[in-house]
Amino acid sequence: MNYVFDGCTEVLLNQIIESSPEGCPEAESLLEQLSEFQKVCIGTGLCPKGELIRGYMCRHFLRDAVQRMIKLLSTVKEDAAISSIVERTQQFIEEAGEETEADRAYIVVRNLVIVSENIAKQTKKQMIPIMTKQPVQMLHYHIDLVGFREFEGVTGFTWEKEMGKLLNPKLPPMSAKQNCENRYRHLFFNLLVRLISIKEMGKEHESK
Repeated sequence: MNYVFDGCTEVLLNQIIESSPEGCPEAESLLEQLSEFQKVCIGTGLCPKGELIRGYMCRHFLRDAVQRMIKLLSTVKEDAAISSIVERTQQFIEEAGEETEADRAYIVVRNLVIVSENIAKQTKKQMIPIMTKQPVQMLHYHIDLVGFREFEGVTGFTWEKEMGKLLNPKLPPMSAKQNCENRYRHLFFNLLVRLISIKEMGKEHESK
């Protein structure tokens, strides 16, 4: 079997550029900066040499996102369809297939955004925990801003309105390795949400 690897974030950026009729100078500039940033991350020992480019951290972030979704689902009573989607998504992260790492990331995050949207539209935020879990069903498979906002809350990433700032989020003091991981995670999820919103909604998601 042939294993398909790619730069994941480079592919996501190129897809965003290609999907913008008038071009996207900020994305093009970000693409130029990315290789140097990856070298810095590898230098901190963030992951095995070369694996950052091949998708090591991308899969790490996807695993974390699924685990956070599973934690959220433990607070509600989801139906079999939602359980099946999350379980299948979790398995998909680890499978060897024809998908590139960017394709894999897109499918995983899209699935989680859809589940997030169904949760957001069928539950009310509870100030005081109660014994009865709120029921959630898989009622629809489309995506809108409600799903993105819930997904942001689930994964804890910060939406960045300006693409030029994606590699320089405001972060508290931390080690060089932690700094690189947080910057890469910030970039990764922002690019995915942007690309999904462009493909699914015909426009870029703008968090408020």
